[in-house]
Amino acid sequence: RINVDNGAPWGSPRNPGEVTELSIWLIQLGIRISFSRPYHPQTNGKIERFHRSLKAEVLDGRQFSTLEQAQTAFDRWREIYNLQRPH
Repeated sequence: RINVDNGAPWGSPRNPGEVTELSIWLIQLGIRISFSRPYHPQTNGKIERFHRSLKAEVLDGRQFSTLEQAQTAFDRWREIYNLQRPH
């Protein structure tokens, strides 16, 4: 299951709960979609924190020449983020 906000590319801010092509594709893959409360970004606080850490610790100022280089950087960071950092 993935919890998403109501904005692009997940849904429609004007019609909360309305799904996009991306959401339909995920549903077809067997991934359930749940939407946060409209206009309440704190509902997704964990994912917002995740994105902030990913940007600061992996992406800022870096460029990857290949997808393999990017994947290697993500894999290293995921190990740190999930298993080594203080929770």
